[in-house]
Amino acid sequence: MVAMVVGPLLAVVAPYTDRRDLWVVDGDAARWISVDLMVIGTVLRLWPMFVLGRRFSAFIAMQERNPPSTARNDKVDKFQGQEKAPPPATCPTVPGGSPSGAFLSAE
Repeated sequence: MVAMVVGPLLAVVAPYTDRRDLWVVDGDAARWISVDLMVIGTVLRLWPMFVLGRRFSAFIAMQERNPPSTARNDKVDKFQGQEKAPPPATCPTVPGGSPSGAFLSAE
C-alpha cells in the first residue's frame, strides 16, 4: 500500500527537486556512493538465490492454497474440550523456564 503512494510520489518529486536545484547532492563521491549502494543491494538480493540453489523459488506466493491451510490436520478427535468451558485461571508453567527466558517458571 505504501509503495503505491511513495512510488508515484517519487516519480514527481525527484524531477521537480532536480529542476529547482533543491536537495541536490553534487560531485563524483555521491555518484560512486550510489553505485556502491546499488552493487551492495544487488548482491544482497541475489545472494539467497545462490545459497539456496534449487530450493529458492521466487514464485512461493503463487502456490495453491495460499495462505496454507491446516484443514487436513484438523481432526475432531485431536482436541478434547468441554463446550463453552471457561478459560483456565492461570497458564501452566514450564518446568525450569523456557530456553529463551521469555516464559518464566513459578519458582
